[in-house]
Amino acid sequence: MGGIEPTPTALAVADAGPLIHLDELGCLDILKDFTQVWVPISVDSLYPSSTA
Repeated sequence: MGGIEPTPTALAVADAGPLIHLDELGCLDILKDFTQVWVPISVDSLYPSSTA
């Protein structure tokens, strides 16, 4: 199974649900396939910042 080819328009927009479930599955690294990941401020403020 191939990943999404990074392009200038490879954008993901996610609220808490998908992020929580990706974390539960240990699959947050899949977000590296996107050039940008947009998370609402209300969701971002719930979780500590990561430098990963």
